[in-house]
Amino acid sequence: MELFFIDVSQIIIHMQNEMIHFYDKHRRLVMSISHFTLQQKKEVMMSFSVNISYDSFLHSAVIEDYPYLFEQFRNELEELYVCQRTKVSFALTERQLCLDFEYREYGQIFCALHVDHYDLADEMYHSSLHIEFGLDQSFLPELIREFDVLIEQ
Repeated sequence: MELFFIDVSQIIIHMQNEMIHFYDKHRRLVMSISHFTLQQKKEVMMSFSVNISYDSFLHSAVIEDYPYLFEQFRNELEELYVCQRTKVSFALTERQLCLDFEYREYGQIFCALHVDHYDLADEMYHSSLHIEFGLDQSFLPELIREFDVLIEQ
């Protein structure tokens, strides 16, 4: 009988075609999350690219965090859409990216997007971007579907 051992620390799954879009109320793209990669380390981690474009501000980053955060936020978005919640948040473990949605009257949603960057080589270097924008509740089903596609992978 032969035994085969698989080193799970080397398992990598790329989901290059999946993308999550965040639009403002005028259907202008504010942020996209893409290039998802799952990797088994000590725990399963997901790396992904974040691209932010708002007015004259541009920011790109590659971030790594736990995949369950995406499913948790997706479920909270669904609750926001059906008015079971008035506020939901997507906050990564190390707070590099925070996104808050707050329901306002007449189907309007206030959004606050906060991105932090720390330069580990220079402990004194910290940059931050904070953007506030509105979106319409009617955009939520499409956003939830994009999360569903990612989670199903």
